[in-house]
Amino acid sequence: MNDSTITERRSGSWGFDSEPLPPYLGRPSRAALAPWVVPPIDGTYVPDTVIDATRTGRIELRAVSARGGAHRCEGSVRQDAFALSRSRNGRWLVAAVCDGVGSARLSDIGARVAANRAVWELTESLSKTDKDLRQQLSNAVQRTTTALRAEAMNRRNCELADLATTITVLAIDSTAEAGSHRYVVGGVGDSPVLKLGVGGALRPLAPKVAAEVHSSATAALPWQADSCSHYAGELAVGEVLLIATDGFATLATQDEPARYFGEHWRAPVAPATFAADVEFVAKSYDDDRTVVAVWATAGQS
Repeated sequence: MNDSTITERRSGSWGFDSEPLPPYLGRPSRAALAPWVVPPIDGTYVPDTVIDATRTGRIELRAVSARGGAHRCEGSVRQDAFALSRSRNGRWLVAAVCDGVGSARLSDIGARVAANRAVWELTESLSKTDKDLRQQLSNAVQRTTTALRAEAMNRRNCELADLATTITVLAIDSTAEAGSHRYVVGGVGDSPVLKLGVGGALRPLAPKVAAEVHSSATAALPWQADSCSHYAGELAVGEVLLIATDGFATLATQDEPARYFGEHWRAPVAPATFAADVEFVAKSYDDDRTVVAVWATAGQS
């Protein structure tokens, strides 16, 4: 990236005048400096930012979804969403990240509906069995179309295309087996899967895996639900796995930002600090950002 010198956390962007502060990745965008405008309510209030966190077994999780600068200064609703849950036996953590298609009129609703339904479906399935993880994930993604169709039918003047969204789903075993945690990840669309290895930088899971896990930039629910790509692997102690929307990942995986996140996210950070990191300020990067990160720690199961 041009002008990619990273300035440590500092004030300047509107809404951030005390700790924790976001990092500046190069020159700031004008949108990030503008006051936030509350969007009008269209049936359901959608908060500007959502933060969550949990520890289950040896897995630490942080999650944040925030409006980008463009939506904040123009008073538009956040089109990203995430959802979290765990299996009834407490063993599996399940997360989904959705990026509503910008041209779809109600994509913010589609993103929320899809994330919640996929997480519920996969959680219910994993509560019964942990076999055939890839098939379970694919089934959960496919069943989101039922929820999206019902949403379209229940809304006046709503076409299914109005709810278009990408989706990436992750399920990880919070109990370590032979020192690592099983996981399965997959989805439809361009919301990527990232990994931070011990002492490394933040990178796509792997070039080949990245191509398998998310489809072309035009792929989205509900149309491509039956073409869900997926990958199963293991997360070792000290590694971090992330599912994110491209509003975060496009810049965060470039060389200098990737090293920055690699250094700052070596260990779990406080939820507010994690949110501030995701709120990085950078010229031309004003899209919504959503990230769910899981750390495999050496703590007690």
